[in-house]
Amino acid sequence: KKILINNNRCESHLNTAYLITSIRNAMDPDDKYYQLEMEFYQREIPRLAKIQMKFANAILKSNFIGEIESEFGLEYINDKKVEALMRSKKVMHDYFHDNQLIKKYNSMFTESKVKLGESGEKLSVNNLMELMMSKSEKQRREAWDALNQLLMNDLKKYAIFDEEFITNRRKIAKKLNYDS
Repeated sequence: KKILINNNRCESHLNTAYLITSIRNAMDPDDKYYQLEMEFYQREIPRLAKIQMKFANAILKSNFIGEIESEFGLEYINDKKVEALMRSKKVMHDYFHDNQLIKKYNSMFTESKVKLGESGEKLSVNNLMELMMSKSEKQRREAWDALNQLLMNDLKKYAIFDEEFITNRRKIAKKLNYDS
């Protein structure tokens, strides 16, 4: 019981750290610290996923599966089944590709620059986000209009990304015998 609780706690801490890093990196893609943190996670997540898959399989093959289910619930067991399936060798490479696509999308979005209103000043998405919370209605409107223009200008790039991402997810679903 203690091992399962500690494992859940460790996974929760790792997921939280990754999420914070991901958000901070998206907010400021030029921050070297978070760039390196994201590179670390992208390099290490596949290794960690293998360990998590082995752990999930060990739980599922355990002689104590009944006790585990009564202590943690059927949902916990079902989560471990999904975890083992989603981290299996047959889809591991596809999930790595998924990670790369997400990284590409985040970079594409956060590194884009757009002209702001009458001033014509070129700003990043992060700068626009700050202006969207300005006390000045004019600044908020200009920031929203600039973001809208950016998205419309880059619509083709985002559509290509979406198609790549959906194609990869369908490939994963097919390998896992799901209808997509």
